[in-house]
Amino acid sequence: MGSLTQYSGLTTKIRAMKGHLLTKDEYLKLAELSSVSEFVDNLKKYKYYSEIFADIDSAEVHRGTMEKLLIYGVYKDYGKIYNFANINQRKFLKLYFIRYEVNLIKRAISGLNYEDNLSYYDQAEVLFSKYSDIDISSVYNAKNVEGIIEALKGTIYFEPLKQVQSYVDPQTFDYAMTLDLFFFKYAWRKRKQFKGSEFKSVTDSIGSEVDSLNILWIYRAKKYYRLDSAKIYEIIIPVYFRLKKDQVRALVEASDYNEFKDIIKKTAFGRYLEDADFDKENLDRAYKKVIEKLYNKYFKLDPYSLSAINSYLYSKQEEVHRLISIAESIRYGYKLDAIASEII
Repeated sequence: MGSLTQYSGLTTKIRAMKGHLLTKDEYLKLAELSSVSEFVDNLKKYKYYSEIFADIDSAEVHRGTMEKLLIYGVYKDYGKIYNFANINQRKFLKLYFIRYEVNLIKRAISGLNYEDNLSYYDQAEVLFSKYSDIDISSVYNAKNVEGIIEALKGTIYFEPLKQVQSYVDPQTFDYAMTLDLFFFKYAWRKRKQFKGSEFKSVTDSIGSEVDSLNILWIYRAKKYYRLDSAKIYEIIIPVYFRLKKDQVRALVEASDYNEFKDIIKKTAFGRYLEDADFDKENLDRAYKKVIEKLYNKYFKLDPYSLSAINSYLYSKQEEVHRLISIAESIRYGYKLDAIASEII
């Protein structure tokens, strides 16, 4: 169990912040709207977003601007928790922030093909830079991948990305996969700096996410990319928590989807994925549901621990992803049931 003394104030604050997260019904109401400007107008009705979008003209809002402001909100909440945290809690938050750095680098690399890339994170830059050693301006002003990698010299990301650069015709996917693999291997190694219940909280959260991601990546590799077993082993995160090494091997070597599903049912994640239709439902959604369930479970079991921070920050990030998905779906005129299936 965590420490009531060390976490009482922080957990109380996080519970209050959780109260501002949108509910399923509120997502559905937003999904019923017919235009992006109407979407932003309605988002402004919530106190949290009214402050973030205060200076924005809903009728003129651009996709990039809206996404920047939503991501700014993620950093803002991170900052609130960081300012309230003690030394050990900040140690975890610094480790967690690497997720945001990885996402930013991936966005920069994939965004090289888009005209609005140069100032994509300008409004979030000040907050981001407060917690990061990355020169965000240099990263986003880079004209190519080589320039981005050079801008990251002196950071923990330089060497892994430099290795990818030596591949024959490296693709955006190669850089993104390398960054994801790097983060989880790095975080798994760094968890050892925590002791007692904090070590358990970090191990549970990272381990569960790695297990779930390995299932997802193996599934994608087999179904969509038709990769052979040797190639699949290359993209697996070499961390084994509740999903044991022999189970991972069995999933990779499964001859068809029925065998794949049967193996999953026998793992620790079987009951979390039992409602997922692998042939009809996007497994990415199933994965997110599993992680959210697990993080909320850890928070309920031990609210006075790092699980409180992890649970909130994950939920906030998912809220932003859902809002961006709703806005995009409205923009392209998708029907309500199609939007709902993507976000709930």
